[in-house]
Amino acid sequence: MIRSHTLAGSILLTAPLLSFGQPPNDACADALTVSCGTVTSGTTVGAALDALDACGTEITAPGVWYLLEGNDMQVRISTCLEHSYDTKLSVFTGPCEALQCLGGNDDIPGCDYGSEYGFHAESGTTYHILVHGYQEDTGTFDLVVECTDLPNDGCGSALPIACNSSVDGSTSFATVDTVEDCVTGIDAPGIWYTFSGVDATVLLSTCENFGYDTRINVYSGDCDALECVTGNDDVEGSLCSEVTFNATGSETFRILVQGYDGGTGDFTLSMSCQTCATPTAIAITPTDVAALVYWTSNNPGADFEVEYGLAGFVQGTGTFVTGFTGIDGPPLTIQGLQPSNAYQLYIRENCGEEGSSAIAGPFAFSTVGAPPPVNALCTGALPIGCGDDVEGDTSQGILAPGPTCGPANITAQGLWYSFVGTGEEVTLSTCTQASFDTKLSVFRNGCVAPICVAGNDDAPGCANNTSRTTFLTEPGTNYTVLVHGYQENAGPFTLSMSCAAACTPAITNEDCVSAGPVTVQPLNACVPLPATLECAYASPIENPECDPYAPVVDAWFVFNTGIATACSIALQPGTAEVLNAAVYADCGTLEYIACAMEVDAPLDLEGLAPGTDHYLRVWNGGGAAAGTFTICIEADLSTGITVPQATEVRLWPVPAVDVLHVSDFSGQVALLDPAGRIVHTARLTGRSMLNVRDLAPGAYVLRELTTGAVLGRFVKE
Repeated sequence: MIRSHTLAGSILLTAPLLSFGQPPNDACADALTVSCGTVTSGTTVGAALDALDACGTEITAPGVWYLLEGNDMQVRISTCLEHSYDTKLSVFTGPCEALQCLGGNDDIPGCDYGSEYGFHAESGTTYHILVHGYQEDTGTFDLVVECTDLPNDGCGSALPIACNSSVDGSTSFATVDTVEDCVTGIDAPGIWYTFSGVDATVLLSTCENFGYDTRINVYSGDCDALECVTGNDDVEGSLCSEVTFNATGSETFRILVQGYDGGTGDFTLSMSCQTCATPTAIAITPTDVAALVYWTSNNPGADFEVEYGLAGFVQGTGTFVTGFTGIDGPPLTIQGLQPSNAYQLYIRENCGEEGSSAIAGPFAFSTVGAPPPVNALCTGALPIGCGDDVEGDTSQGILAPGPTCGPANITAQGLWYSFVGTGEEVTLSTCTQASFDTKLSVFRNGCVAPICVAGNDDAPGCANNTSRTTFLTEPGTNYTVLVHGYQENAGPFTLSMSCAAACTPAITNEDCVSAGPVTVQPLNACVPLPATLECAYASPIENPECDPYAPVVDAWFVFNTGIATACSIALQPGTAEVLNAAVYADCGTLEYIACAMEVDAPLDLEGLAPGTDHYLRVWNGGGAAAGTFTICIEADLSTGITVPQATEVRLWPVPAVDVLHVSDFSGQVALLDPAGRIVHTARLTGRSMLNVRDLAPGAYVLRELTTGAVLGRFVKE
């Protein structure tokens, strides 16, 4: 018997419908050939279970095989047209005796337990397709093979899109991209677009036309090092997607249009650009009769317009508030509201000759029923002084956005206090004086544009994850202090403030811009640089990701790579209890190259830019842990190329006092004194230690005993 199908007016196929014996294509070696534009009827009834690892989905039911020769096109295989059971699809490359998984699918939305999988079929490659089932299910199916030319299925082949234009697209034949999540998950086939050279606020949207539940993800940078910019799944009340972000002309942006939960379909992507940037990061903090409106402005000197009213009001009929950014807001205080009411607002900025931004909103908020404490707002901060203990309860406070000081990002409501600096060292503490996980943030520069001074999340030795921070004040400077909580924690607390004379001698390299210079020295010939964390204070900048919660009391150093592209950084504690380190490329973005906790071996860096300054941040928790240490930064300065790690031997510390560490060498070694005499021999295995306590001070050479090869040099103190 012959079954015939016509699919979408263009696919015509005849294929035999088998009786339920063992299918002829039960084995990979007997796979039936399929091609683009065909529908092939098949059955897994009577087939055997293939002993294969999961490929896109677990293989637990009998299956049958098909073969497709690559044609440099996007291929979509599907059982959605006809299936009598819960199907699965898995696709492999390579010979049957050495199959390599490409991917697969169990269920596709809207397919009633049918399956669908898309991939790019490269010319010259043979693809083996296994049709199988969920758990142990078997049955009949139609395998549909469709092909199309889809040039922008990958990031590297993204199609261009321009300001104030629209492009039509379809993800039906696309493949799922293996890129990092960007606001949304990446779990559906998608296609790519790109643009560069745009200095404007960019709006990307699929809301003009969409045939499925879309997602938009925006990245910057090269395809092999993508950085998430923004993303969106659904706009309110719709399954379309929309993102707004500020683009700079020096960056290349890459846009992935994909779907929710594996969904695919047709869409129109529109891109509009405005040189007057739309306000972003809008946040609203309501009280009973007022609301503070925060936003990020990217238009210096622009004026702004906020329209507000009761929830659901028609634009143009609300109350307007105007002002100048940086002067009248953000934050903007809206007065005269009624308690326990729902409101909404819109905001835009005017850039003069460059026109106005898009209107952002609506943003909903509700006033509270009872007035909060006066110090729930920064402008109502209560005074605190040296020797004072003040009590409060952050559950009565208000959540207001602000900068992240050290580890203390603001995620919970808080209460505010203030004092004037005297030039003394100030310690603020909730240590063991709160019933919840507290945080402390200290600012200067007032409430409109606060600048971080210090912050703390969890202080060493403080029970219940309570907080303590110490910092140096400037005479006559006004400081504001926010007591808040981890995540959404809130509750009662006692805040103590104590003052003491400034620690001396003060260190001069306590921030990145004043980093102390360190000279890169030849391998195994480093003279260590003494350094200290004594008299350093808690850092106001955000913690590095490798140490997100602890207090960071740090010192900064700068080194230039010269001709080298790799180097080794050795830190040796003196009186410091523990040392942590991070290396940054510049002081602006503070994105680290490497980050290590409890450093006890050289930190090896590769792929550095030659002739470039790099910044080393060394820290611990301060207090009794502070102390002294030494730094050695070494590189192969003869060629600028470091010997591969597998064969390189490193010696540290230099100078050595009691013990010399030797890395990555196995064999007999000899220590030679300045006169060339062997003073000690040993057998090393991998990373080892040599006891040099009894050696006389001076310079020594470590040689391989059998070959005489020099492994390194060091100085004994």
